[in-house]
Amino acid sequence: MTLCIAAEGQYNGTPCIAMLCDTRAERGGVFQELVGSEDAEKIREIGSVTALLSGNETDADELLTLCESAVRIFAASVPIDESDLTITNFLSSLREAATARKKTLVDHHLGMMISMSFDEFVKRHRSEFTESHGSDIWNQIQQLDLGADTILCGFSRDEPVIVRLDRYGRTHWETNYSVVGVGSDIALAFLCQRNWETRDQEILELPDCL
Repeated sequence: MTLCIAAEGQYNGTPCIAMLCDTRAERGGVFQELVGSEDAEKIREIGSVTALLSGNETDADELLTLCESAVRIFAASVPIDESDLTITNFLSSLREAATARKKTLVDHHLGMMISMSFDEFVKRHRSEFTESHGSDIWNQIQQLDLGADTILCGFSRDEPVIVRLDRYGRTHWETNYSVVGVGSDIALAFLCQRNWETRDQEILELPDCL
């Protein structure tokens, strides 16, 4: 089971984000026999933003590389009254990066399978493939995902910001906490039952958050 969690808290009155992850990885050889290991590094730093990665390690790093420009722009921003706009622009840029990554994956998949790019397939599929073969290829394209999920953690002014980019290219501006990994459903079942605000409406102190 793999799991990454980010959750909002405060430490001595200062907002913070608790970030936890495992080191589990599955590695395979020529014939894809998977062997479990505990040596994966799932935390990356980009400026003042921390990324937690889940999924295929190479896919995760390549996706994060495409997101780096958007992350650095967000990390360097100093919003005063427009934090919502800054984060909205950040989400839009992440979706653009995800789109670019999906196109690379689709082009590679089609290149290995039929020696065409996606653009070539769109132009030629009706004339060069039977209807059933073309439909099968379209289904394969639709089923391709990014192979990785990431949680991006930073601050807008003094407000903790937790954003999740999932393997389908969707962005999620999370409230209180976020989870990715095979164990995410189990973790959410417990996290969603926790009262994330204290009686005086302040967020949890770091030890309780952890």
